[in-house]
Amino acid sequence: MTTRATLPMGNEGLCVVADQGPECVTVRLRGTCDLTTSNVIARFLSGLHASVTGSAVPTVVVNMEEVSFMNSASIKSFVDWVGEVRRLEAKKRYRVVFRTNRQFAWQRRSLEAIRRFAPELVSLEISL
Repeated sequence: MTTRATLPMGNEGLCVVADQGPECVTVRLRGTCDLTTSNVIARFLSGLHASVTGSAVPTVVVNMEEVSFMNSASIKSFVDWVGEVRRLEAKKRYRVVFRTNRQFAWQRRSLEAIRRFAPELVSLEISL
């Protein structure tokens, strides 16, 4: 699966790219997420969840290194997505790895809260 979508938003926009390999789906986000993109993020994560559960890929890596801002509605979409993964029966669950940028304090705070919500499923990789 390779999906490319560029979503207009202010001067920066949001770009989402997903690539599926045999062991992992990698999602790369770049730009900013605000009210104009939060519904799109929610729909994207819903479709991603359906695709991953249908293919039995064990891990999804979400690379947020180039996301400079994310509003609370978009963060809630990620919480809802992880909640959906938690509600799967154990053998169908997959791991979620958030790759973050240490320069953006909001990532550390928000994504750590999501990790604590589902520590058995979510991990953080701090880079840059």
